[in-house]
Parts: sequence; structure tokens; C-alpha cells
Amino acid sequence: GANPKSNLRLVRAIIQVESGGDSQAHNRDENAVGLLQIRPIMVAECNRILKKQGSPVRYTIDDRWTPERSIEMFWIFQRYWNPEMDAETAARMWQGGSNYTKTVRNNAYWRNVRRQL
Repeated sequence: GANPKSNLRLVRAIIQVESGGDSQAHNRDENAVGLLQIRPIMVAECNRILKKQGSPVRYTIDDRWTPERSIEMFWIFQRYWNPEMDAETAARMWQGGSNYTKTVRNNAYWRNVRRQL
């Protein structure tokens, strides 16, 4: 649910799975960086959501290196695509995108996040 304590646990669990808490983590193969291993396409998606919502806020590629901004982008994406804040949906979408399918890789990712929770 959308309860602040469980939301905090959720983002912490995903951070652990993604980067082990290292804000300087960089997966060059996927061009994924920071605490939440954000790729450029996620920055673009957050900016698309913000524009659609009439917000003047926009993120840059470099914002992925900033823990606070990475977490903000995570919540912008989740509130838009997962308004119920379901933990399993949140994890699967973060790994596989908003139209994820339940794949072996996605199942393993969810198990890892659930273990952290």
C-alpha cells in the first residue's frame, strides 16, 4: 500500500538489489548508474510524465548520480504506473519497465527484492 514506512522499505530494498547502496555504481553495458541503476530511457520517461502532469521540473542524465534525485525519479515513475504502490509490481516494473512480463529474470529480481524487504 501507499504507506510511507513500507514505501521507504521498498525503495531501500530495490537500492540494495540494484547497487548495494553505492551511489557511484555504474553498469557500462546498460548505461545504468547510481543507487537505482537508472538508464537514460528512465530519465526520459520521468520527464515525459512530469510534462504530461504540467510540472516544470525536468531531470538530466547527470541527476542519476545524485541519490535524492534518483529516488525522486523512482517515485515519479511508481506513482504514475503503480498508484497502488504494490511492492511486487514496483520491483517488477523497475526491472522490466511499465509493461513488464513475468520472465525468469523478472521472477529472480522480485525474489531478491522480497528477500531485502
